[in-house]
Amino acid sequence: MSTYFLSDLHLFHDREFVWKVRGFRDVEHMNDTILENIYKTISAEDDFYLLGDLALGTDSERIRNTAAGLPGKVHLIIGNHDTDSKVKIYKELPNFAEVVYSTVICVNKRELFLSHYPVLTAEHSENPKHTVFNIHGHTHSKERFCEERPYAFNVCCDALECKPILAEDMVEQLVAEFKKKLGNNE
Repeated sequence: MSTYFLSDLHLFHDREFVWKVRGFRDVEHMNDTILENIYKTISAEDDFYLLGDLALGTDSERIRNTAAGLPGKVHLIIGNHDTDSKVKIYKELPNFAEVVYSTVICVNKRELFLSHYPVLTAEHSENPKHTVFNIHGHTHSKERFCEERPYAFNVCCDALECKPILAEDMVEQLVAEFKKKLGNNE
């Protein structure tokens, strides 16, 4: 069993400023590629943390079918495009383990605060063992680290080539960047 992260899929978002910037020829090409990447990576036993903005549009049946087909145990952190009607759909699906605004998990003894929006963590120190790292989406930045904050990691599709990232790989990158920025060789 593994744990993966991704956010801001924006499936069905038929605006060039989303799919074209990501290098796709149209919204269907984007949808197909993102979903294929998820299906190739995540298994039924895995935890899949989706940090908001799964799908846009008003075709609730299409959104329901797509969400119901996601592999793994989906933990949705509600994003700004996850409307009340979409949240209601997600909460009814058996593959969605939780649908919340934020949560805290531990990976490799590192505490991770999961949110859609980047936040300043309250527990920040010069020692990565005593820092709560923020895992977020929302920015659509290609940069994995938010505004030079070595304790905030961006899991937007835009930063991850539209592929889920393995939790342990993400934490390894976080700790390395944290130590580099703070000159901490611990």
